Amino acid sequence: MLRSSGQRVSLRQFLCVQTIPCRFIYTQSEDQQTETSTVQQPQIQSPVQQLKSPVSIDTFQRDAFNPGKPLLITPSEPYTRPIFHNPEYPFRAVPTWFKIKWLKDRSGRGLVGPTETLIETFGRSGRPGTLLPYELVVPSPGCPDYEQVVRNIFAFAKRESFGLPWTDFGLWHKNRARNAAPGATVPEGPSFFKFEAPITLLEAAMKFNVKMPPAQRMKQLYIAQLLISDTPQQIQNDLGTPEYVLKAGKGDVYSSSIWMGLEPTYTPFHCDPNPNLFCQLVGSKVVRLAEPGFGKHLFEKVQQEIGASPKNPAIRGGEMMQGPERKALHEAVWGEAADASSKIYEVTVRPGDQLFIPNRWWHSVKSEGDQGELNASVNWWFR
Repeated sequence: MLRSSGQRVSLRQFLCVQTIPCRFIYTQSEDQQTETSTVQQPQIQSPVQQLKSPVSIDTFQRDAFNPGKPLLITPSEPYTRPIFHNPEYPFRAVPTWFKIKWLKDRSGRGLVGPTETLIETFGRSGRPGTLLPYELVVPSPGCPDYEQVVRNIFAFAKRESFGLPWTDFGLWHKNRARNAAPGATVPEGPSFFKFEAPITLLEAAMKFNVKMPPAQRMKQLYIAQLLISDTPQQIQNDLGTPEYVLKAGKGDVYSSSIWMGLEPTYTPFHCDPNPNLFCQLVGSKVVRLAEPGFGKHLFEKVQQEIGASPKNPAIRGGEMMQGPERKALHEAVWGEAADASSKIYEVTVRPGDQLFIPNRWWHSVKSEGDQGELNASVNWWFR
C-alpha cells in the first residue's frame, strides 16, 4: 500500500480548492482511450503460494516471511458459506462492522453494508465523530463519463439530506465547464480530491446507490489509508493485530490502515519498505505483483520513457496518479500480456483472505467490481 503525501483538509476546503488533475484508469470506457506504452507487456502468471488456514507461525515464517515470498492464506471453508460467520476468521470486525443483507438494490439483491455498530462507533452527523480521510475521483469534462458522474453526485446531494456544502462542488463544476468551453484548454484526466468527512458520508452514498441502477450510482468514493491508530478504541479492539504480524518477525508494527469505499478502487504500482499483511473484509480485489528487481526495472523504465524525474514509489502522491506516468505504469502492469518472460504475478483476494506481500515487492491493486458496491480491506506493515 502507498503512504499518503499531502495534508488533509476540511471538506469545505476540499470542495473549494483541493483538486489535483489526475489520469487514473477507472472505467472500461477510459481504459479503451489510453495510449499504448512502449514498455513490453508482462505475461501474467500465478506462482503465489496458497495455503488454507489455519497456517502456523512456523509455516508462515518458513514459506513466506523468511524467504521473502508472497503467500495467500484462504479460509478452509468454501466461499459458498458466508465468510462473515466463519469462526476461524481472525477479525471480529467482519460480523461487527458489516451486514450481509444490509439493503436490497433495485433488482432485489441483498448488498453488504455497514452495521449500526460501525456507524455509531465513529459517530453520526451532529455528534462528535471521527473525520476520515476520503478520496473522490471526478472525470475530466472531456471524458464521456463526466456528465453522468456529475449528475450522479448532484442527484445524491439532492436526494440524501447530508448537510454537505455541495454548492461549493457546484461552483467547481461550473469552473470546469467554463474551462471546457470552445477554445479553452481542457485539463487532462479526472480530478483527484482528498478531504475529510465522517463515515456517514459513505453510508449516505451507499443508501443512495441501492435505489439507483449501476450507471447512476456514486462511485470511487474511498476512505483511503485510515490509520487504525487514529480510530476509536472499539475499532482497534475489533481488528486487533494478527498473530503473523506480532510473531513472525520482531513484532514491530510500522503502520496499519483501513481501506473502505465504493468500487471501483485502484492503487497504482509501487513498493513498500516493510512487509505487508493485506486482509480482505468485503468485496474482492485483484493484486498484481513483481519481484523487487523486475518491479524496480519496470518502474524505472517507465520513468525513463516518459522523462520523469526520480521519485519515491512508496508515496501516495498526485504525481503518481496522473499524466503519462500513470498511463504508462497502468499499461505496463495491467495491459494485455505480450512478454512471456516478464515476471508479473496475479492473485485475487476475497473476503477472509490474507495476502502476505514481502518488503520491496512491487504491487498494484484493483477492485474486481465497478458498480459502486462496498469494498473494504485492512493491512499491517511490520518488521
